[in-house]
Amino acid sequence: CCCSKITVIEGHDVTLPCSISEDITAERFDWRADGQKEVYVYEGGLSSSKDLSGQHEQFKGRVSHFPGGLKDGNASIKISNMKVSDSGKYSCEFRRTNQKQHVKLLVGDLISTTNTDVLVQEQTHNHLKTCCFSYFYYTFKVQ
Repeated sequence: CCCSKITVIEGHDVTLPCSISEDITAERFDWRADGQKEVYVYEGGLSSSKDLSGQHEQFKGRVSHFPGGLKDGNASIKISNMKVSDSGKYSCEFRRTNQKQHVKLLVGDLISTTNTDVLVQEQTHNHLKTCCFSYFYYTFKVQ
């Protein structure tokens, strides 16, 4: 399968992307973790966060969608306060069209960050151009 890979620090929020090119306001889409656990369901204005039952205990009170994006086909969800145990393969499925998208999520404990500054100088004729870039490297501990 071809899937996006997302790495996130434990305790942070993450947006899992999913979209199709049509209005999904009146449609149904399902998010599942590892093929089984119900993460989030949206169906024609109803959702797991307030109206529909069946959401897995692990995700209760932590998941929301983007209502303003539904007309543009945005079925992305936001999961708050990520835990290492949330790591896994997530799938988003549009029921009517039977389209599926996958995201592989890795949640880790942040061990350290390293900031590296790079100075680039380029001389052209009588001009000296200087640019500075910063790179941040994150070291994770994962299960």
